[in-house]
Amino acid sequence: MARRKENHSFSRRMQPLLTCDNRRLRSLERVTGNSRRRSPRPTYLRRQYRRGLVTGPRLWILLTLLHKQIKLATQSVESLDKRGRQEAMVERLLGLLRVRVLRGVNLAVRDTWSSDPYVVLRMGKQKLKTRAIKKCINPVWNEDLTLSVEDPTLLVRLEVYDKDTFSFDDPMGNAEFDIERFLEAVKMNPVGVPNGTIITKVVPNRQNCIADESPIYWSDGKVVQDLVLRLRNVECGEVELQLQWVSVPGSRG
Repeated sequence: MARRKENHSFSRRMQPLLTCDNRRLRSLERVTGNSRRRSPRPTYLRRQYRRGLVTGPRLWILLTLLHKQIKLATQSVESLDKRGRQEAMVERLLGLLRVRVLRGVNLAVRDTWSSDPYVVLRMGKQKLKTRAIKKCINPVWNEDLTLSVEDPTLLVRLEVYDKDTFSFDDPMGNAEFDIERFLEAVKMNPVGVPNGTIITKVVPNRQNCIADESPIYWSDGKVVQDLVLRLRNVECGEVELQLQWVSVPGSRG
């Protein structure tokens, strides 16, 4: 009776390692390119165990080898899947938009005498933010935030908040800008033109949040755009930005 209970317990503990059949293991090995048999096949091991031909320490050694083989093959497949997803992402990618958040000018007061402002950038599902600067309505962040660009028609949304410790952060205005004109200048690839050459300009109007004329120019081998955005839904405030384009090898940009 004790022997039967011991065998039942042993069988129950080893069952998870025997759930992988030969077909699944061969398919894993085929995908990973590793078809050498360094350990027994699951079906063979299960049959030998049921016949009582493999028991004790030898069985545990074979089970351990089988478990390692399945684990390594599965990890290799997962690695290939991850690499494939990354390659597909690069193929969809146009490039990277590096947004340098320079400074804020005359931002709104949200605390007693000042604010602790920080900037949030959104594009599609992406969300990036700067550090908060304490007690300053003319903060200098000078931080680079990099966005992945797949759809050039998406707007970039900028939001400013006042950092609070014991309550929700207070909004300090927002703005939006598009990058289509900027990308048109990037596609021109004006290599060889003098440094500082203005390619085009974006002028303020009622449809955009641009406060001053925004030049797009060639600087140190890159297309650059300077932006001053007037914040909406707030009593006052502007944010100065600089855009740069980063090409990604293998992308469609």
